[in-house]
Amino acid sequence: MSAGVPDSAIAAWSPDDNIDNTSDPRVRALSWAILAPNPHNRQPWLIELQGEHDVVVRIDSQRLLIHTDPFSRQILIGTGAMLGLMDIAAKQFGFNTETIWFEEGRFDRNSIDSKPVARVRFTRSNEKPNNDLFSYITRRRTVRSNYDINSPPSKILESALLSLDTNTINNRIIVKQPHIHLFDSVKRIAKEAWKIELTTPETYLENAQLLRVGSMEIAKHRDGISITSPLLVAFERFGLFDRDRFPPLESNIIKTQLKAFNETIDATPSFFVMTSFDNTRITQLMAGKTYVRAHLMATKYGFVMHPISQALQEFPEMSQLYSDIKQILISETFSSESTVQMLCRIGKPANGQAFPKPSPRRGLEAYYV
Repeated sequence: MSAGVPDSAIAAWSPDDNIDNTSDPRVRALSWAILAPNPHNRQPWLIELQGEHDVVVRIDSQRLLIHTDPFSRQILIGTGAMLGLMDIAAKQFGFNTETIWFEEGRFDRNSIDSKPVARVRFTRSNEKPNNDLFSYITRRRTVRSNYDINSPPSKILESALLSLDTNTINNRIIVKQPHIHLFDSVKRIAKEAWKIELTTPETYLENAQLLRVGSMEIAKHRDGISITSPLLVAFERFGLFDRDRFPPLESNIIKTQLKAFNETIDATPSFFVMTSFDNTRITQLMAGKTYVRAHLMATKYGFVMHPISQALQEFPEMSQLYSDIKQILISETFSSESTVQMLCRIGKPANGQAFPKPSPRRGLEAYYV
């Protein structure tokens, strides 16, 4: 059992090699859209091509995170990110997109169903493509390693990120100086939230069952969380890592993960925060569109990002930290419905940290219905 990510699992990251340039523009755009960041790499999208111009997107109910994301807020953000990349790619290929949200009715606040999330209509554009973010789609990575604590975002990147603000969505960067108390509070809450997610049986097991350990599993599933550590692959091979059993809290597997995450948080020069005025389903989707553009901008300027969403999760054991993070990050001018949609580390990888391979993707054909 090899530990590396096999090329077959990341073939989708070379969309030009997989899609004929003369093919349906919707298919071309979708081949780039599926590279969007999404929670736990669930890739929860069902896609239907209707007529000659439309793409209808639904949520795959078999790919939800029922414990860590019980109301599917993060799932909608990941779907918004996919739709955001579809818009960017369509423009690059000479097409405008018009989106109709929830044409058969919106999901309720607490669940989702099989109704369409979006109908995206492609129309030919007479404008010359002028979106430099497109070229960074295949370069974007979620980098979970240690960052250089002396390399917070540049002023030009910070300005670019703040330019993404809308009437509903607000972005900000938090650095240690001059925000030392806020910065330290975010670090503390992030660490405590990871401990809760890791030591709550339901969320631990949900995460564990989405691990793909070693190249054979990664190639088979092409989703979830890829594990390539030779040590963990060896543990799996010899039956020392049971993904169907919640380990004792004092076990090495719990202690090791807590220690590693805490070290990662300590090696963070700054945080990217996205808040919203309300928390409607459309706002969640728009948060995803905004986030993927922010991540592409960071990539453009030589920075990387890493969502740390544990404190934003809405399962019961997280309720106090969920309240705490909202209290410190949301402006008093916002409403009672205001929500922290994204919390991310942002910086540059520390010296010696390898740049990761992209996350696996199942390939465009897997999403069609």
